[in-house]
Amino acid sequence: MQVTSPRPPSAGNQDFAALRRGNRVYADKTRLIFDLCAGSGSMVLLMRPPRFGKSLLVSAIESLFRFGLREFQGLAMESLWRNRIHEVVRLDFSLLQGLRSEEAFETALQRLILTRFAVAGFRFSSEDGGISFFDQFGEWLSDLEPGSLVLLVDDFDQPLASLLDDPALFEAAGNLLSRFYAVVKANEGRLRFFLMTGTANFRGSSLFSELNSVTDITLDAWFGTLLGFTEEELETWFASDLKRAESALGLSRRELLLMLETHYGGFSFDRRAKTRVFSPASILEFLARPEAGFRNYWLASSGMPLVLQNHSAVKGPLLPEDLIGEIAVEVGTLASPLRCGDAYPYALLTQAGCLTIRRELVTGIVELGVTNREASDVVERLSAGGC
Repeated sequence: MQVTSPRPPSAGNQDFAALRRGNRVYADKTRLIFDLCAGSGSMVLLMRPPRFGKSLLVSAIESLFRFGLREFQGLAMESLWRNRIHEVVRLDFSLLQGLRSEEAFETALQRLILTRFAVAGFRFSSEDGGISFFDQFGEWLSDLEPGSLVLLVDDFDQPLASLLDDPALFEAAGNLLSRFYAVVKANEGRLRFFLMTGTANFRGSSLFSELNSVTDITLDAWFGTLLGFTEEELETWFASDLKRAESALGLSRRELLLMLETHYGGFSFDRRAKTRVFSPASILEFLARPEAGFRNYWLASSGMPLVLQNHSAVKGPLLPEDLIGEIAVEVGTLASPLRCGDAYPYALLTQAGCLTIRRELVTGIVELGVTNREASDVVERLSAGGC
């Protein structure tokens, strides 16, 4: 589980094979990836804030199922994985955001499905007896060998997040996506593994009733550290980079870790708040240039999360007034569905990463708080009405 003579950390690398071949540091999460992927026929949803490594996770899983252990030498997965290679289809739904008509959205969705599933053999014929695109897609899926296909959907929420300012188009796009998911659900026996990743939970709305068989692991304690770096991982995998930062800033290790926690840490994706992680993108940005100090890389690199931008633009200031002091909520509400123009503020802010679970008060009730200094800056901007 080591990386030999690693090159300096680099933020934004979402290609697992390129990261491994480039000898970049990879904090080994493959024991948890094995636990995620080992069960046959699993259908899973994982939500994390923006820039939290979701696409890199999807890329690692794609590599695992498509090429086996080719890119996993020296990692925990190497001694665990015994599964055969599968056909893999990966859909990036961020490519569907910002389309401003139902016709454009339908065309783009069908083109994406056709292009990505073509590698597995899907072909659409417009002359096939008037059978619709999704009916042909369903017929093709139903002919596959049981458990033969891996389907990975990255940024599943982005199309709808981009349409929060247009309720009619939001509904139309949701219905088109629902047709796709209905076909997937009807043929779930053909899937070896199905993963959806995103930031905001639109799955539970009436548009996605077809996805009621998907297991949401967003707040599952077992996978609480699947994405993001724990303090132990920082000290294990980035020891030389931390030492360079100490020297650049004149800080002790303890002082440095405390400052990193204050600015980039504090995230808990564990309903009992037993584990915490740092934002991986912000940590990597900092370690690449520690002499620049503790900047807000969240806003500088990616700006306001799309779902917060568009919700605020339509509904006005999102923030509840009581973000100071104890915020006690039912933990089950934090993954509650978001609808066009109607979202539970604490759920939306938690899903976007501005708030996080501080501690469990009693069973089923948790205390929320602003996650860290970066999140506090985002909250201030929201409070001022800026996006």
